[in-house]
Amino acid sequence: MPPEDYGRQLEDVDNLLEELIDATMTKFLEQVKDGTWTSEGWSQTNTDYSLSKIAVNAFTEVMAKKLSEHPEGGKIYINSYYPSMVKTAMTGWAGQITPEEGADTAVWLSLLPDQAVNGKFFAERRDTFFKTVFSAGYAELV
Repeated sequence: MPPEDYGRQLEDVDNLLEELIDATMTKFLEQVKDGTWTSEGWSQTNTDYSLSKIAVNAFTEVMAKKLSEHPEGGKIYINSYYPSMVKTAMTGWAGQITPEEGADTAVWLSLLPDQAVNGKFFAERRDTFFKTVFSAGYAELV
């Protein structure tokens, strides 16, 4: 299956399964190991990092569904977020915001009342769709 097909399946939230996320990551890792990942259609630009973020966000959606089925009093709400380009060693200090500013959305999410949101992706305290763009080999915020 080409990378674009994995992307379409990972964007189909209603039918998303943990097995599909695992299959996508396994396929990519197998192709990296045997050296065929670029010829199979994966981008050569930040693919490993982008794919890991795509998997985290897809897994967040899957877990949100599973955890929301727990009985009252035992429910767990799960979301993911993008801290933005933070001035850290990881970004070569090229980020635009401080680590404290990058943590703002995480703190805000953790202080929301129960059942406020579940299985969503946030950036700057906004519910944002995390779009996967496999043909370009990266993920983007829409």
